[in-house]
Amino acid sequence: MGATGPIIPVFVISKFHVEYTLIGIMYAIAFGVASIIVQIPGAKCSDLFDRRRVMFVTFVASSPFFLLIAYSRNMLELIIFMFLSNAILNIHWSAYQTLTMDATPSSKWGLINGVSATTFWIGIMSGNALSGILWDSWGMLAPFYVSALAVGLSALPLLWLEETRVR
Repeated sequence: MGATGPIIPVFVISKFHVEYTLIGIMYAIAFGVASIIVQIPGAKCSDLFDRRRVMFVTFVASSPFFLLIAYSRNMLELIIFMFLSNAILNIHWSAYQTLTMDATPSSKWGLINGVSATTFWIGIMSGNALSGILWDSWGMLAPFYVSALAVGLSALPLLWLEETRVR
């Protein structure tokens, strides 16, 4: 997430004293592989279940793992927690995209995708900008707490959305 992305390499090097190569491998596994392997199962969940619930569950279930990253005792735990936080969270992607398209007239799909991408990148940019401030002001664990809280709280607006899936 935005608040942890920029500080994870510094966190890992300061806590575990690993080579830079391992950080690249860690990102490839914990973000890349995790995201890739859940896309098709996530899409099936989007088709089978209430899309709002799929999103709600993934936000709530992934949230603690963003915090557990900060308490990793070794690199294996860190990679597992990063992997789980991202794999669980990324299950929501198809449900989000489909819910957005279903709720939007087809003549506005381009606009809504643009708005969606813009708000996503504003969130990433804001988190990135805040990560160092959080670390410097409240310590190295602060960005992880903020990420866990932000992901968990992202589930709340879903309680007010209407399901769009045709039964």
